[in-house]
Amino acid sequence: MRRHLSTTLLVLLLGLQGASPVLAGNSDRWLVEDVRFQGNKTFSRRTLLKLMVTRPSGFLDKVPFSERALKDDVKALRDFYRNEGFLDAQVKVASVERDSSRFRVSVVIAIEEGPRTRVADVAFFGNRVFSDSVLQTLVKTRSGEPLISSRIDKDVHRVLNYLADRGYLEAEVSPEVRIDRDRHVAVVEFTINEGSQIRVRNIRIEGLEKVRPRTVLRELRFRKGDVLRMSAIRESIQRLYRTGLFRSVEIVPLLKEPRDGDRDVVVRVSELDFGQVEFGIGFGTFEKVRTSLEVSYGNLFGLGQKIGLRGRASFVLQRGELAYSTPWTFGVPVKTDLNGYYEVHDEPSYNGVFHGLRLVVGTQAHQKKAFRVSLRREDVKWYKLLGEPPKDFSAKNTRSITGSYVFDVRNDLFNPTRGTYFRVATEIAGLGHPGTNQFVKATVDWRGYRPWRTGVVLASALRVGWVQQYGQSTEVPIQERFFAGGARTLRGFGEKMVGPLTSGGIPKGGTLSLVVNFFELRFPIYRILSAATFFEAGNVWGDWHSGTLRHLRWVLGVGLRVHSPLGVLRLDFGLKLDRRAGESIGAVLVDMGQAF
Repeated sequence: MRRHLSTTLLVLLLGLQGASPVLAGNSDRWLVEDVRFQGNKTFSRRTLLKLMVTRPSGFLDKVPFSERALKDDVKALRDFYRNEGFLDAQVKVASVERDSSRFRVSVVIAIEEGPRTRVADVAFFGNRVFSDSVLQTLVKTRSGEPLISSRIDKDVHRVLNYLADRGYLEAEVSPEVRIDRDRHVAVVEFTINEGSQIRVRNIRIEGLEKVRPRTVLRELRFRKGDVLRMSAIRESIQRLYRTGLFRSVEIVPLLKEPRDGDRDVVVRVSELDFGQVEFGIGFGTFEKVRTSLEVSYGNLFGLGQKIGLRGRASFVLQRGELAYSTPWTFGVPVKTDLNGYYEVHDEPSYNGVFHGLRLVVGTQAHQKKAFRVSLRREDVKWYKLLGEPPKDFSAKNTRSITGSYVFDVRNDLFNPTRGTYFRVATEIAGLGHPGTNQFVKATVDWRGYRPWRTGVVLASALRVGWVQQYGQSTEVPIQERFFAGGARTLRGFGEKMVGPLTSGGIPKGGTLSLVVNFFELRFPIYRILSAATFFEAGNVWGDWHSGTLRHLRWVLGVGLRVHSPLGVLRLDFGLKLDRRAGESIGAVLVDMGQAF
């Protein structure tokens, strides 16, 4: 009897497992294979899937099936439809099909959209200062358009931001929607109380310990007696953060009291620790192990001036630098940097020891557009040209002036996913110094980044350089020439191995350079691991008269990226598409950070 009962229970359990596997078995083993929709006429399958957790599994992205997640997805779809004006929309699970042999689940969701409610009219009440025609240009809710609840919420914020940016910081905007369900139309009404226009009566600063008050006041975009605009408050907060002096910043107008339009404004800050020690380590195919160390203090005299000692060492370059920087010069927002440096170079083409001074004056670094002028005084302490040095070779010092323009709207300096970077610079060396190097150099650097699908970034770049000697100089010094090839330019070649070479294969550099990264497609694989494929071309010419596009070298490649706390670790393989006799098929390169 007991054996018969056990057999019966086993059969019942097996039957229960077949009927409801997610309850009887390990639910983690069941994966979503497919999700289909029935009745969706207005929105595509792709649009609806973006709203759901329950999505078809991919090759690496396995999605476990969960009845609770599916229930939440149904609610999210219903809310989405009703937000889009389908006030009577119904969404339900039509079927859940289970494949017990493969532990896969296919879901079918049935949708009844129903009629869509549209806006019949938009009206404004209570506005005294700004007319209906002005307010109408601010809202996206229009007569004849679908009734979209989230759009109305955004309209409220647009109107509030518009009023706040004109000094009406106490303004109130209340929306009301009147719906005629029989005719499926709605009237949207915005009731507006503008309040008083706020002006700055006094500015109070709280939280300062080592920073002088004038260091804060000079960054504010409003003064006593000004209309207090929200855009000025936001910009002031951003500018104060960018000084690198504060952990937190808050700007609070004391509203409501008194009754007139004048208000005190309180600026509350919390200071950072101004002394910093930073250490970095990296690795690259060319430089091998590289390290850096910086010791700095960022608040000299309480004015946000910075002084620091920096060191960098690798198998190719060792550099020490003493730097001073001030964000304001003689009371105007012009940044000045003064650097003294000492460098030891162990390059493939030359060895040398250089030391010098560099003075840079220009607009502040946090602005999208930056104009800079720099003066360089560089002396050669020791110099050895490798390969085939000219018989009359002699190293000269450099005295130069450089003008540059930078436009930078990238969303991240180290690993951008959108935006543009553009820099153009011209350097003239030797003016008024006949015994020094005399040359003119011009460079253009453009980089663009664009998101393409989820997590995929399309990046491109163009770099052009030209340099020419003049006066008593018979050639451009090798440290001022252009090189290409390696982990950051043409990745099918060794470092600096594109362009003129000596008979012994040592790079000589050139006076004209062109590198075009037609595309680099960066896409995620799994968690911290991503990949890239790239296509690029370029060359370096010894004489700019001989530069021709027929001589471009072409590279196609793939790579892996590991996104670590230290930065992006990059492994690339570049294939030479125009391989010449005696050349390798390509190059495998390791480096830190993106190629561009």
